[in-house]
Amino acid sequence: GNGQHIAPLPELPLGLRELQLGDDEGNLGAWHQSWLASISTDRAQQLQVITSNVGGRALPPAPWQHLAALHTLWLPQIDCDQAGLDTILQHLTALHTLQVHGFEDLTEDRSNAPCSWRSLTFEGVSNEMQQALMNLPLQHVQKLGIPSFDYWLFFTAEVPDDVRAVVSKGAANLARSPGGRALLQSQTLKVLVQDQDVGGAEEVQLAVLDGLALLGSCGLSGLRVQLGLESISAAEISTLVGSVGACIRELHLGSELLDACSVQPDAWPALCTALPSLKVVRCHRNHIGSGMAGGAALAAFCLKAPRPVRLEVRGITEEELQALREVVAAQGPSLVTLARF
Repeated sequence: GNGQHIAPLPELPLGLRELQLGDDEGNLGAWHQSWLASISTDRAQQLQVITSNVGGRALPPAPWQHLAALHTLWLPQIDCDQAGLDTILQHLTALHTLQVHGFEDLTEDRSNAPCSWRSLTFEGVSNEMQQALMNLPLQHVQKLGIPSFDYWLFFTAEVPDDVRAVVSKGAANLARSPGGRALLQSQTLKVLVQDQDVGGAEEVQLAVLDGLALLGSCGLSGLRVQLGLESISAAEISTLVGSVGACIRELHLGSELLDACSVQPDAWPALCTALPSLKVVRCHRNHIGSGMAGGAALAAFCLKAPRPVRLEVRGITEEELQALREVVAAQGPSLVTLARF
């Protein structure tokens, strides 16, 4: 039946170590939440694992101060706010595994708070993700699971005033976290800046790229980076080189999420400078200039690249690709392998 017809809740069995509330759909939510809130002190002290599929915008009521033995907390439908985070950090001092749906309104810096977490999983988009990565205590996290990590550097019309500081603080927090470094190694780092005022876009783009500098000095290698910028010029490339250039193995120019993207001719010579680990460059034919100019820029890159690189071009026909190969071959040796993708 439904929650209001159920008799007074039974006491949890003595010695119970693991408690799961709610079915896979999170049904009977109010009843299960009241059960969590009614756990007695002595039963709370023995619990080691709590799983609840009940949803909500805050940490549910529970005797958190008595859950000192709890090491695993799964709340995949709960969005945790600042008060909830502080409750977890204050009382769940043995916790090593935490999953929540997301974090909201994290306004206080807890990145240096004492914390026992070893595994953390959550979702988030744009500013929520940026707040979380700035403010969460990640220093001991070995496994960081963020399925929506693509949204960390996603900046649309509304950009924080201190965008460089927002990126830099998140980068610093990820860089000192073993799980953060592993996440960065396993994902494509996507920088997406769009819908900016005319004239303001480049300032935002350069601030975001400059803010990544702390990732360049934490031992990362083999990074995949995608620049989803409306215009990519030598300024963007040189700023990227200055922050994480030595770590980049693959560089994708442009994004399928952008209506318009232009790789400026001066970007290509900049790519020939200080990217010592670069192995793959990807771009779209539509982003590199029309007709002869785009082809000439690619050909010049092929001839000047100082080390072997695979240049993959999307949206190009096999005939166009072969013609480009012939232009390059006629002008001299090249270390670049041209391909479609």
